Amino acid sequence: MKWDNIPPKLLINIDQLGNYLLPNLIYTWHDTGSKQVDSNTKNEKGAYTLLVTSTPTDEFLPFQQVWSGKTSASMPKPTAPKMKEAVKQGMHLTITNSQTSPQSHFSILKTMKEWMSEILIPYIQHVIAKDPDLNEHQKAIVFLDVYPIHKSDVFRAHVFKEYSNVILIFVLGNCTGIFQPADVGLQQIVKHMLKQQTVEYMLSFHKEQLKHGITPKSVKITNFIRPLHNATVAGLVHVYDFMQTLHG
Repeated sequence: MKWDNIPPKLLINIDQLGNYLLPNLIYTWHDTGSKQVDSNTKNEKGAYTLLVTSTPTDEFLPFQQVWSGKTSASMPKPTAPKMKEAVKQGMHLTITNSQTSPQSHFSILKTMKEWMSEILIPYIQHVIAKDPDLNEHQKAIVFLDVYPIHKSDVFRAHVFKEYSNVILIFVLGNCTGIFQPADVGLQQIVKHMLKQQTVEYMLSFHKEQLKHGITPKSVKITNFIRPLHNATVAGLVHVYDFMQTLHG
């Protein structure tokens, strides 16, 4: 940072987290001694990847949400609750469109390229534009772990070719719990708040069914993919807004 006069606001830490569409805890309430107790979300494995980005100067960048699939039908609809707010925040929703692992929602070269062009570079340009001491050749650091796509030759070559002012610095393997800010102080908070929002969504389904005379024992939580995809957006908007406050 000293050699290239890089301010702390251009030291950018990124990390991915996986989040289930429905909480799938293995614990529930039932009669003592009961065997083979069923749970509404026991076998639900639907999930997405969330790329979380922050700086040491309290900037919290917009999320990138990554879904498996090949078309926009795999993502939340443009009419999903809070989608307008998500777009205003700068959130980027995308699909992997992977030829080798079509069911995987993990970040790949495609999604990392999109993250750089849609979130990272606009942020760097914004910082430069607001600081008279910086110029268009200002360097920035992306601090990231050794996740396979991060350290791959093809991703590093892409960054070197397209964004020569971006320096990649890697956290040593098995050291993210000590040296990576996202792992140390952000991911648990983000995941916990997203789980709270999911529970609120499930409770709203529960209450709506009770209003129509369904008995508590007969209440069902939806496990249809489309409404669950759409429901994720509002939670992300809520968490992002929280992280912009002093409490966040």
